[in-house]
Amino acid sequence: MLWEVDIYPAPGEPDRAGAAVAAAVGEVGLADKVRVVAAHGYLIQGVLDRQQIDRIAHALLVDAVVERSLIAR
Repeated sequence: MLWEVDIYPAPGEPDRAGAAVAAAVGEVGLADKVRVVAAHGYLIQGVLDRQQIDRIAHALLVDAVVERSLIAR
């Protein structure tokens, strides 16, 4: 099974990557104000159930202090 793990800033944490993209869009004149939400992600393939992929994500990929994850097939 193929799993997608997307990692976003935790609520209340700054989205620095999203802010940088929004600033760049403004600098080139494409939009005055635009909201950008940035994430990075991983594709993980294997014979894994939901509990196993949750454990992998939270033990290896996500810094729970400043990040949150969204996991889907």
